[in-house]
Amino acid sequence: MLFIKVKSMKIYIGNLSYETDEETLKPIFEELGTVTDFYMPMDDAYPGQNRGFAFCTMPSEDAKRSIEELDGLEIDGRIIRVNAAKDKAKKQNPRDNQDGGDYW
Repeated sequence: MLFIKVKSMKIYIGNLSYETDEETLKPIFEELGTVTDFYMPMDDAYPGQNRGFAFCTMPSEDAKRSIEELDGLEIDGRIIRVNAAKDKAKKQNPRDNQDGGDYW
């Protein structure tokens, strides 16, 4: 049996209407390829309302096509932004000194 590892890419989907839900958004991306993960965080202060963004993970080629075809699409009255997600910046430990010296 031959296994081929497919590289995946995480996509950031922004400027969503607060009323947009996963059942509306996820199928749009599924039309363009395989969705391996989909995350739309909800706002704890407003139950049932999303926070205005979502993340979708797809094979790289599907993700690139989704970015090209869906960035600027209007959904629920908003023009969405679709691009490659950026890694969270690692928080630096204040004890780590860049020049190698000690703080103590």
